[in-house]
Amino acid sequence: MSSLHTDPEGGLTQDDADKRLKQFGQNRLTEAKKKGFLDVLLEEIREPMIIILVVVAVIYSFIGNPADSLTIVVIVLLVVIIEVFNINRARKSMEALKALTSLSSVVYRGRKLTEIKSRYIVPGDVLILSAGDRIPADGRLIDSYNTKVDESSLTGESFPVSKFYDRIPEGSQIADLFNMVFSGTLMVQGTAKMIVTGTGRNTEIGRISQLVEEAEEPETPLEESMNKLAFILAFVAIFFSVSIPLIGYFEGQPLDLMIITALSMAFATVPEELPIVISVTLAVGAYALSRKNAIVRSLRAAETLGNVTVIATDKTGTITENRMNVGHTYFNGEMKESSSVPPTEFMDIGVLCTGTLLSDIRVSSKYKDPMEVAVLEYANRIGADIGHLRSRFEVIEEFGFDNRIKMSSYIYREDRENAIYVSGAPEVVVESSARIYENNVAREITNADRERILESVEYLTEMGERIIAVSFREGIDPEDTRESLERDLTFAGLISFVDPPRPEIKSAIRRCQNAGIRVIMLTGDHPRTARSIANSVGINHTGRVITGTQLQDMDDDLLSEELGKVSVFARITSEDKLRIVKLLEGLDQIVAVTGDGVNDSPALQTAQIGISMGIRGTDVAKEASDMVLMDDNFSTIVDAVREGRKIFHTLRKGVRYYITVKMSLVSIFVIPLLLSIPFPFSPIQIIVIELFMDVAALGGFVSERGESGIMDQPPHGTGSKFLGRSMKTGIIFGSAGLVVAVTFIYLYSYFVTGNVIEAQTAAFATWVLSHVFLAQNLRTEREPVLRKGFFSNRIIVLWGVGVVMALAVITIFPELQVLLSTASLTVPDWLMIIAASVLSSFWMEIVKLVKYRKGGIPG
Repeated sequence: MSSLHTDPEGGLTQDDADKRLKQFGQNRLTEAKKKGFLDVLLEEIREPMIIILVVVAVIYSFIGNPADSLTIVVIVLLVVIIEVFNINRARKSMEALKALTSLSSVVYRGRKLTEIKSRYIVPGDVLILSAGDRIPADGRLIDSYNTKVDESSLTGESFPVSKFYDRIPEGSQIADLFNMVFSGTLMVQGTAKMIVTGTGRNTEIGRISQLVEEAEEPETPLEESMNKLAFILAFVAIFFSVSIPLIGYFEGQPLDLMIITALSMAFATVPEELPIVISVTLAVGAYALSRKNAIVRSLRAAETLGNVTVIATDKTGTITENRMNVGHTYFNGEMKESSSVPPTEFMDIGVLCTGTLLSDIRVSSKYKDPMEVAVLEYANRIGADIGHLRSRFEVIEEFGFDNRIKMSSYIYREDRENAIYVSGAPEVVVESSARIYENNVAREITNADRERILESVEYLTEMGERIIAVSFREGIDPEDTRESLERDLTFAGLISFVDPPRPEIKSAIRRCQNAGIRVIMLTGDHPRTARSIANSVGINHTGRVITGTQLQDMDDDLLSEELGKVSVFARITSEDKLRIVKLLEGLDQIVAVTGDGVNDSPALQTAQIGISMGIRGTDVAKEASDMVLMDDNFSTIVDAVREGRKIFHTLRKGVRYYITVKMSLVSIFVIPLLLSIPFPFSPIQIIVIELFMDVAALGGFVSERGESGIMDQPPHGTGSKFLGRSMKTGIIFGSAGLVVAVTFIYLYSYFVTGNVIEAQTAAFATWVLSHVFLAQNLRTEREPVLRKGFFSNRIIVLWGVGVVMALAVITIFPELQVLLSTASLTVPDWLMIIAASVLSSFWMEIVKLVKYRKGGIPG
């Protein structure tokens, strides 16, 4: 108070407040710097791929078809719009952080209580807080009564925290600062007076907001691979689109024909559809994910999911049900599971000790104490008559939980007799008890009784359960002090509470582990609770738990080493979580992080994929994440990973098909060029091939069902490349098959008939049919198409039928023959074309069939 120069009774004067407002600024978070549309446009235009596409579009608008030029321009605009959307996400994160600050607050100004806009609060202001208030700034309590604050959005702690105004040891972590309250948290119970110590950026939320701004989204493996691939393909396409027609011109081909051929080849081979292929595949995958309660906020998440190697999950509500249940009861000297029904007298005492009778008159029933709710639900479940208790007992006084004495109590009147019912930390209640209640009789408590009780407490604590002891004392004077009333108690028993794991969580984690995905737990909860839950669901194989304090004493090298051994981290802060994520990524791991609170947003923003909770998640967490779980269920993450792997495999098959087609199209021109004969395709045929072949077939890959065993394979991780050795080999051999088939038919027809148009028609027909069979053979990687069903993919079948019909039409009708430079073909020609087309890629099916029968997995 002396450092803030304020009066704890009267607050600041208005003049002082105005001066401090100028000094510290308004109590709000500064927005991140915005990028406008023109800024993004300029950045995108500098990209090599965009420059190439723009140049091609401009040239094509003068010589070629203006409609094709317009198509390329539209693609450039789509890329820019996507970038604008990504930048807009950062701005929304900051807006959500600002929204956590309440609109108005009650403050002392000039020794008078007044209500002001929260943005005008300054350090040194004295505020009055009540149940239900959103705390507008960080501050030190100077008075409190029965105060509880929900800090789950800041610390991850699932229970409301009791607050008091006494001094605490220096160096305490946020979760242990019992005399401090923080901006954005919620008053659950009681009243308090606080002196503001920090506003705006100088609060815990303000500090976290800066971490969110500084956090950078990493480039995904696919984005990195596709950027490199697009650049290489563009370079190769432009090189051959220029060199092949140029050589043709020097060999005597007409100049205007070579110019049109060059532009047609550029149009057909420059990979302008690659962003569309990826976006369409990811968009369809994102829709499939939404049907599994996983809403993808950025398409990059749909791709990254399939390659996740580590899932860093919080505990409360994701692994557990986020609902307190009674776990065990201890009465009459015996420990019982909650399935055993305790005596009615014991549950009556439990209800009276926890204040459950007051549950319908709380200021805000939405924020009841979870233990209180658990006792009430358990009492109702076993048949306790709560209504009868309410009619018998009248509440006279309530002493809220005091963290110093670790007890709470309620004074009741029954038939003019007064009694106090006390609950609290077992060791404190046992120490304050002079008697023990067993078999409906109170007797003197012995040291042996105390030892037996505390042994039971230790047993339950090791199981990760939270325990309260319940006791009572009859015949009291309500006018006595609290200290004297909470002595000479009669110990009645213990009630333990557990936030149980979700029923399906153990099998979900096992599925992750079978898929080569490691699951680690990052929680703000107690180490024993974290260890117990982790052990019960199969996460913690070593039994070790690292706390936030231990973690902060480790350097990065030591912590990186421990990350390979330890899977459970407890009592960690937002900085700890962010540090763990960064170190895991530094170990070449692809990390998915779950979170729901303000404290989780930096880690969600930094991770390759951030996953927020749709039910209990804060707006900040949702805006910083890539995916939102609508049911807050870890099992949904596993389903999403499976869908992500399907998306990844679909992309790989689609891109393999796409590159195979592009490479073979360029290669087909090489041999005719060396032989100094006309090219196998006319310019108009090249354009027709591009317009209705590639992208139409890729739609079929998107609709392909996932192959079996997709979750029995390890993730690809950062060490593997999207265009790996097996994929490159497949592309080379696939292209070679098409090139050999088309070149053989073209050369045979050209040298036998001497008719260029007829030879080009035969080559064109072979190319088109080879596309159809290639798409069929590439739509599976492991399973033979014959086993999966030749007609199982209706889109590819319908596309293939449509292509064959179109091919027949343009080679039969004279009007179309003139337009597309085609000619009629004989039956022997068609038989040879069909045979060459089938053989061009059918060898792939034979390889898959052989390896599938041997139990292998083709690359």
